[in-house]
Amino acid sequence: MMEFARRIWTAVPGREIVLSLGLALFTGVIAVVPGLSESLQFDRSAVAGGEIWRLLTGHFCHWNVDHLFWDLSMFLVLGTILERDERPRMWLCLGLCFASIVPAIAIWMPEFQTYRGLSGIDSGLFILLMTLILKENWNSSKPILVGGAFLGMAGLAAKTLYEMKTGATLFVDHEAAGMIPIPLSHLAGGIAGLLAGMWPIREVELKTYFSKDNLLISAWNGRDAR
Repeated sequence: MMEFARRIWTAVPGREIVLSLGLALFTGVIAVVPGLSESLQFDRSAVAGGEIWRLLTGHFCHWNVDHLFWDLSMFLVLGTILERDERPRMWLCLGLCFASIVPAIAIWMPEFQTYRGLSGIDSGLFILLMTLILKENWNSSKPILVGGAFLGMAGLAAKTLYEMKTGATLFVDHEAAGMIPIPLSHLAGGIAGLLAGMWPIREVELKTYFSKDNLLISAWNGRDAR
């Protein structure tokens, strides 16, 4: 039975990025099922009434197709890169984003009744990737990568400042989507990504070995995080 399950699992395409694909699928389902976005978006009154799951599910709701396209595209690109190579840090980043973005909006922007979107999490994953590139190449002879990571961080900071100053977005047509940009979500996500990249966690690699006598033997090899 275990051998059969192993063969099925190894035949599954995209199993190395199952979390990213699963969250993307969840986002797509919310977008196409009528009324589901309204039931899962962050809604201050509903959360106060006990629907606390909205603190998490609101990230996966979107206002229109344009909003969904930009948010989900970035999430899939960044999630695919990070989940393959830096899964523990990606999970940490997601956890920090979940714990900070919507609560920050709820506390410091009480004028907003609702919130939707992956852009805050996208910002966190982007800053995480840039941080890891800097750590990996800081003492190497690869100034292009170091400079590119700094430019990426500066670009996100400039985008956030632009949105704070103008009340408009660079990519999504916020007027057509009927939404008001909330740059605080990008700031909170960016801080979460930076913390996830710098946090001195101990990463664990799971190596699985199969043999004729033992269908599944798992060996855990720990190594210090970069």
